[in-house]
Amino acid sequence: MAQMIVSGIALGAIYGLVALGIVLVHKATGVLNFAHGEMVMVTTFVALSFLTFGLPYWLVVVFTLIFAAIFGLAVETFLIRKLIGAPLLTTALTCLGLFLILGDVAVWIWGKDPHMFPSVFSETPFIIGGIKISPADLGPIIVCAVLSLALYLFFKFTKVGIAMQATIDNQTAARLMGIPVQRMFAISWILATVVKGVKSPFD
Repeated sequence: MAQMIVSGIALGAIYGLVALGIVLVHKATGVLNFAHGEMVMVTTFVALSFLTFGLPYWLVVVFTLIFAAIFGLAVETFLIRKLIGAPLLTTALTCLGLFLILGDVAVWIWGKDPHMFPSVFSETPFIIGGIKISPADLGPIIVCAVLSLALYLFFKFTKVGIAMQATIDNQTAARLMGIPVQRMFAISWILATVVKGVKSPFD
């Protein structure tokens, strides 16, 4: 039972990383990104492609996070930016359209066959108090906790994080205070997709 709880927490941590990205975008821009899962999928496939090129794992992580940041910025700049303030139905249909497009593009490039992504953590378990725990289960929990703490510190103690919080609370007041709201929107999408990129090694 205890081992199942640990595995469940590990799986929940992985989905927690996805949820962080959804919340960041929705809080900052008011857009509920229905294509979030497909963006996670594309980022993971890109990471897998980097691995097939024979690159070291650490370099794959760096390139994947760079791709994720550019990917998020591109979606925000060329698509979402035009929808800020638009009716909810308009943004919902646009994100659903992006969901369908990304799914088809992924099938076209990487095919329909399942792919196994090698985990950065070992599958060999170790025993604590009679409970078998593998680094593959423990790793996502630690990464999710560290990332959550990093985001908390970012929003609490950095000028950009505080400006993003002001934008989230009241966009009009933030503009009047001289905060570049549009830039905050772009940063929120970049952060959200980078968080998605962090999830890639756990797929």
